[in-house]
Amino acid sequence: MATLNEIAFNIKNLIYGGNTNVEQDVSTDQIKFWVHYYRAQILKENAANGKGLDLECLQEYRFTQYNDAYAQSITDWKTYIDQVAQNTILTEAIVDDPLTEEDETADVVYADVNAITDTFNKLIVPSNRTFALAGISPGSQTINEDYYGRAFRSYNQSRPDDFGILTLSIPTVLNISGKGVKNLKIKKAQSLANQNHNYIDIPVLNKNEFENKRFNRFGSNNTSSYIQKSADDKNYLSVGWLQSTLKNRTNGYQEPIQYMVKADLLLSNPTEQPGWSDDNSYPFPQALIGDLNRRILSQELAVLGGSITDDIDDNAASAKLIQPKAQK
Repeated sequence: MATLNEIAFNIKNLIYGGNTNVEQDVSTDQIKFWVHYYRAQILKENAANGKGLDLECLQEYRFTQYNDAYAQSITDWKTYIDQVAQNTILTEAIVDDPLTEEDETADVVYADVNAITDTFNKLIVPSNRTFALAGISPGSQTINEDYYGRAFRSYNQSRPDDFGILTLSIPTVLNISGKGVKNLKIKKAQSLANQNHNYIDIPVLNKNEFENKRFNRFGSNNTSSYIQKSADDKNYLSVGWLQSTLKNRTNGYQEPIQYMVKADLLLSNPTEQPGWSDDNSYPFPQALIGDLNRRILSQELAVLGGSITDDIDDNAASAKLIQPKAQK
């Protein structure tokens, strides 16, 4: 597949006939914006015509603590989840140091950057119990009952404070045929009590289906999710209801459960994928790049044709200089 840079520079060469200099009117960033815009237009038209969506248009997106909606607004929660995840990774690094194959002290592990892995992909579920652990007033941030005072979940009525909804911010997606978010998966990701298992699939519903699925006897207790746009025009993915802390009959409550979440997104702007580089393969079918080029050249150049272009290759905006008039 072609990269974004390859597509943009190819269009730029078509515009200027391969004659490039610093006096060009159209910037590469402007061309890349056109590429994103007409990509979305073509994909929507193809879906409307029943052509479906190519899987190569989707991008894997791994959610991190930066996506945690509460961490973005509550400092105490951000500090808490970072500390919990870091402590867990630190403990595992002390026990299983890959370099020395023996236990290390905390100071040695902190000094060795190779012994500490990234912790930002470990997510903690906000609940009344985990908010209390974070020093946040429980009950003021999560709601475990509906309008009529009934518990959202049937099996957790005896301990509703243990469950919560993981709310994650997501970039703007193209919700074409309901495929803006696809292949949503979640897993528990800590070695304690053998909680590090494989990913499981999570269905994406609308908000009404999510809130009322407890009345459906088929899968009423299964974890699901929904997407909602907030008042500040941001998109949020909510996954619930999830158990927030480990618990056993002998020791009671233990540490918070750490989750990892990933999905395939149809991003409106593919460069919003974490770790993106314009030299990455652009998520667009190779066979449609010709159509993309034609639309940009035919529609955008119609406007560009009326602009002033400096044809003098002297690295100066000479088209804007006032030329002296000839003497009569």
